[in-house]
Amino acid sequence: QILNLMPFLSDSCVITVDDTYLWNDCWVGKCGPVVVYLQTQGFSIVRYEDKTFEVILKREKSNVHL
Repeated sequence: QILNLMPFLSDSCVITVDDTYLWNDCWVGKCGPVVVYLQTQGFSIVRYEDKTFEVILKREKSNVHL
């Protein structure tokens, strides 16, 4: 799904994924591969909630502050 969405994402987009967490320094869960892929595409993690397994990412060139 993320591959199909990529052409439509703005330069200032923020993406939130759930059911994703770190295990042995690897992102796993429903969107584990999405987190890794987005990081290779210029996104950075701005928040990780280990109690609710939520990850929020934004593009590096974004002016959005969380």
